Amino acid sequence: MRPPAMLLLISADALLYASLAEYLVSRGHRVCDGAEGDTVVSAVVVDADAWPAPWTRGRLRRRFPGTPCILLSGSPLAGPDTVSRLRHGFFLPKPVRPAELASMIDHAVNG
Repeated sequence: MRPPAMLLLISADALLYASLAEYLVSRGHRVCDGAEGDTVVSAVVVDADAWPAPWTRGRLRRRFPGTPCILLSGSPLAGPDTVSRLRHGFFLPKPVRPAELASMIDHAVNG
């Protein structure tokens, strides 16, 4: 049995962060907010509509070059090209259906 995935969850929207964190933990994952410093993460989930300082796509790309990154956005201008500069980037439109997010995380983490 694989150990639970450690997911870095990035969002300035406190309600969305809390909802996603609760859901992901209920699915057996561990969740951190990046404040833990050198925590090794299996994947990153980002609310691209609410980037908290100091996070940017560039910082994400530099800090986690080989880590799967899943960007969520409700913007009509966002789409798969939103993650084109991320080496292992995935995109999901908001509102996000929990089953789709869980499936994408499983695919990103487990291949």
